[in-house]
Amino acid sequence: VQRALPLEHQIPPAVPLLLLECDNDPLIPAPVRAAIRSHYPQAECVQIHGGGHYPFLVKPDDYNQAIGAFLGLR
Repeated sequence: VQRALPLEHQIPPAVPLLLLECDNDPLIPAPVRAAIRSHYPQAECVQIHGGGHYPFLVKPDDYNQAIGAFLGLR
């Protein structure tokens, strides 16, 4: 992921996009997370505190809450 190049085309604004990130991810540094957010300014961004690199395992309730809210299920 860190060496991947950004997509050349933009995602249409009508396509909902959710970025989930964790404040203590040891594999994706804060500057890379910031670059991803700036590349997708139309995206909703949710930060899961303390989720590490696997928030679906470390913080499953927070992870599921974020996705459910994004999908309009919560």
